[in-house]
Amino acid sequence: PPQQDGGQPQGQASISLPEQAAELQEQNFREQRIHDERLQQQEQERAARERELQDQQLREQEQQLREKEAHEQRMREQQEQEERLREQQLREEEQRLEEQRLEEQRLREEEQRKEELLRAQQLREEELMLEQQRLHEERLREQQLQEEREQQLLAQQLQERLQEQQQQQEDLLREQQLREEERLREQQLQEE
Repeated sequence: PPQQDGGQPQGQASISLPEQAAELQEQNFREQRIHDERLQQQEQERAARERELQDQQLREQEQQLREKEAHEQRMREQQEQEERLREQQLREEEQRLEEQRLEEQRLREEEQRKEELLRAQQLREEELMLEQQRLHEERLREQQLQEEREQQLLAQQLQERLQEQQQQQEDLLREQQLREEERLREQQLQEE
């Protein structure tokens, strides 16, 4: 408490040293308690900040882990999709090659059938041509034989006519000779 000059207290009685010490001790205790409470509060706030930071770090780690797992899941799904796509493309390529092989085989078989049909047709045509040629040659031989028979018949008839004419001429000549001989005999008889 304030004092007047001269060291005498004014208005109240002076406080004794023990009381001052007790009051000072109490004040120190209050200040220490306030300080301790402030430190405790600061420590609690620091611990809360640390917990919040740890929680934030944990959440960030969990978020990173989830993002990593999601990324890995997307990568796995992408790889699986790419693998399915490759398998599908492989199946389609195999199917295309098989269809191409079957088409080429069909074309070869069709070409072979055409060649066989063509050979069979050519063979039939050759057989028909040979048969026509044989019939033609046979007709020619028959015609030739017929002509030869007709020529022989004509020659025979001609020979017979020639022989007949020759016989007639010979008969006529003999008859003339006979008449001439008869005339000569008559003439000789008359002359005698």
